[in-house]
Parts: sequence; C-alpha cells; structure tokens
Amino acid sequence: MYYKYILTTLFFLYSFILALYSNIHTDEYWSYATIYYYSKGLIPYIDYFNHRLPIVDIFYGSVFKLLEISLVKARIISAILATFSLYLTLKLVKDKYDKIIIFLIYCQPLHVAMLSTVTTYALSGVLNSAAIIFLLRNYFKKYLFINVFFYLTRYLLDFSIIVSSAISLVVYKSRQKFIISITISLITIICLYILFGENVYWHTFNFNKNSFQYMQLNGVFDDYYSDKINKFLLLRKLELYGWYNIYFVFIVATYFIYKNKIYKESVFSIYAILLAIYSFYYITFNDYPITKIYAIPFIIALWAISGEYISKKIKFTVILTLTIGLINQNIKITTDQLTDICNKIDCSSKSFATNPILNTSINNSNRNFIMELYSLAHNDPIKYLLYNSELFTKEIVTGNYKYLILDQRFHSRENMSKMIGDYQYKEIINYLNSEYKIREIYFDKKLDQSVYIYKKND
Repeated sequence: MYYKYILTTLFFLYSFILALYSNIHTDEYWSYATIYYYSKGLIPYIDYFNHRLPIVDIFYGSVFKLLEISLVKARIISAILATFSLYLTLKLVKDKYDKIIIFLIYCQPLHVAMLSTVTTYALSGVLNSAAIIFLLRNYFKKYLFINVFFYLTRYLLDFSIIVSSAISLVVYKSRQKFIISITISLITIICLYILFGENVYWHTFNFNKNSFQYMQLNGVFDDYYSDKINKFLLLRKLELYGWYNIYFVFIVATYFIYKNKIYKESVFSIYAILLAIYSFYYITFNDYPITKIYAIPFIIALWAISGEYISKKIKFTVILTLTIGLINQNIKITTDQLTDICNKIDCSSKSFATNPILNTSINNSNRNFIMELYSLAHNDPIKYLLYNSELFTKEIVTGNYKYLILDQRFHSRENMSKMIGDYQYKEIINYLNSEYKIREIYFDKKLDQSVYIYKKND
C-alpha cells in the first residue's frame, strides 16, 4: 500500500538533487531561454525563435509572470512534474515488484536527468503518462483532450495527434469518434496558424529539416554518419547502449504478451504509438536517442499489461538489470551555480552571447539567435533556410556589439561548432582580432565549458 508513496518520495528527492546540482544540458539552453522570453511578455514565433509548439512556454512562462524567474526554480518545477508523472504511472500496476520496476525505469540516468531539468520533457512526461492511463481505461474523450495538450509540447508535424485518430478507430471501432478526433486535430492546427501565422511552420518543421541538411553540408557528420542507412544504424547502436536495460523490459513484456495471447485493442494501440514515435523522428530529421524518452511510458504500459503473467524470478532479473543501469550513472554534478554574466559585463549595453541562457541576461541583444549559435529566424529572405552561417557572420560583424560572449562550442570547431563554416569562422576570428580584445576567459562549471568575453575596442 505504501510502496507508491515511498517510491514517489525517493524519486522526488533524487530529482530535486539533480535539479539543484546537475550540469546544464544543452537542450536547456534553448528551453529555458524560450520560457524566459515568454515570462517577459514576448510572443513565440513572432518576438523570439522556438522550434517546438508553445504550451511549455505558456505553462512555465505564466508561472514566472507571478514569480521571479530563475533556472533553479524552473528545474524544481520540472522535478515536481517528473515526480507527478511517476505517481500517475505507478497507478498502472498493483504488484509491489512491478512498482519497483517502474520506479527504476524512471531513475535511469538519461531519463531522470531530462525529466528533472529540461522543461520540455517534464511537462510532456506528465501529459503523456495521463494520456496512457486514459488510453488503457478506454476513456476516449479524456485521452483525446490530454493528447492534444501533449501534442502542443511537441513539433508541428508530430505523429502523436495522427495516432490518436487511428486509436479512436482501432480501439473503439467508431467512425464517429474517428471523425471527432480528426476534426479536433485540424482545429488545433488551424488555431496555431491563427495565433502565430506561418512562422509556426518555419520554426518547428522547416528549421529541423534544414538544420539537418546544413549539418551535413558543413561536415558536422562524417561520411559514415551522413549516409542515411549508416546514420540510422549508428543511432540505434547509441540507443541500445544508453537504453539496453529499458529495451530488455520491452522484450520481456512483448514475449509474455505474445505467449499469453494478450490481444487487447490497447496493446495494438501502444505498439502503433511506439512505431509512430520512432518513425516520426526518423522522417522529420530529428532522429536522436534522447528523443526516445517519449517511448518509455508506453514501454512501461506494456509491462503493466503483461506483469501479472510474469514470475517473481524474472521480475528480480529485470530489477537487477535496471539497478545495474543506476550504478553506471554518468550525470555530472556540481555545487557551483551558473555564473552571472552581468557581474562581468554591462548587461545594459548592446551585447550578444551565443549561449541562449547567458543571452537572457542581456537587455539589448538579438533574441533570435537563441538556438545556440545558429538560428536566425525572422528575416523573410532566410526563413527557407533558418540555419545560415553567412547571416550569423554578418550579424556579428555588422551588429556593432560592445560585448561578444562566445562559448566553447563556438571555438572548439568540433561537432556542432562546424555549423559555422570554416570560411565564416575565419572571417569572424579576423574581425574579433582587429576590432575586439579578449576581456576574460573563464570556465563555468555549471555549463561545463569555457566562456570567452570579447570587448569592442574604444
């Protein structure tokens, strides 16, 4: 009886510690920046760039219209949401061993780190867990209502809303409910267009498509990775390495579903959703292991369905496998807080930081650079190619900034730093050498990287 509350409490303490002390994940750079701008009264897709749909900005931003915003507070809210997500998921099972298995799945390093810190994943996790409960209990209207909000935390072209329509036909065998589902989906998309105009498409879909092409163009991927088949196989290998214990849960659950012929409509629906999640990310050029955390609650749902047919010995084996995953923790912890850039520069002067979190502290800057180094979102000539290193270079060279704060990813010339082409990078470096002096280089332990502050010559 008390297992649910004990496990939930333990998870909250774990999440809370991560919220306070874990290093900042790169996805937090933009996710925190977007809620910061919304909390200050700015409009997504119009006043600032955002490559996801707006419900996360609206939720967190509305909270921080009442409270003074900070990264730690945003993380604590995420930890609370993550805990609530676990609480909802534990409702799927009654057996104490099944509850422990679900708890351990939630505590897997990458999963708990994303849910407890990055705002996007925390809110999506709660909505996803609630939707699964309604799905398994055949509450069509409630499922559909929650699923629309889940969709609004995602991308414009996301299979989740299409799958909800398919589920209505498969599970309920009702043409009327299928039509209702499709109608609500279309109304949602139309409302997005009315509120934000065509920018919502250029930000959320075209950005991801063109960014992938631009990464290939500038050699972010090597030849092996750029080939579609090799890229797919490499990413599956990385997923297997990172999620092997969770995939083991999936394999065991699937085996017992097949062995015991558990051919419920909800089971087919869950497999359809898992297929949609994986195919969606591959089709829309955003196929990375981290994006698959949305599949985890559905894998848990399969375990909840099959758990009563699984022996205690096998459950102990699964618990052991998941526990090994906890031992292999790779989350970096630091007691240092993020350096306040305003203690190092005059934040009222015209300045620019390539890191979106640092850029939020600057009062006079270009908000449309917030996707790290690379996004210029609002100039009509470039909306067809939002990743554009030529225009990035032009902005720095002609922007007349008093301070330029460039993070280590700009200088490293590895991985995503290659988004700034070699020619443009040399042009920027030559410009910095002639027009600026390095004021300070410091290592930020929270960001886990060096930050370079340049001041324009008098």
